[in-house]
Amino acid sequence: MKKIFLLKVLFVAVVISLTSQASKAQYMSAGTRTVDAGLYLPSGFTVFKANLMYGVANNISVGGQVELASGTGSSEFGLNGRANYHFAQLMGLEDNVNIYGGVSIGKYFAEGLKDIGILGQIGGGYMFNDKIGAHAEVRFGLSKGYALTVDGSQFGLGLTFKLGQ
Repeated sequence: MKKIFLLKVLFVAVVISLTSQASKAQYMSAGTRTVDAGLYLPSGFTVFKANLMYGVANNISVGGQVELASGTGSSEFGLNGRANYHFAQLMGLEDNVNIYGGVSIGKYFAEGLKDIGILGQIGGGYMFNDKIGAHAEVRFGLSKGYALTVDGSQFGLGLTFKLGQ
């Protein structure tokens, strides 16, 4: 299980490394709004996700995420709040690469999942132009009751849409 998690983290690190060499980072500034849509791909089911993030200060964003998990004959709905720190400016990267880490607190509305869960996330993204980009993320359960995976981590891919400031 630890090997799977480490492979996911390694993959995200390689993607971040390759994109950061091509050009530099899309860091979050105060007033920036983004929408992310994508999938987490754990074993046994797929999680569709969409979030709205808002830059509350340079390099710091907060927002909310909606999730729909389906597979193994059932569907579950989840909501969580997210907060991220964006490292690109600190690392001296250009404006179209994003590297972040953060925490999410949320709840899945499904049978057997009664607790509010805490998740950590690390990820990176690349903006193809001023409005559209792609991202990859690994998230991992920091508490019981939320992470719907066998090994406690999930790998996600998706698109990012910048709404402006």
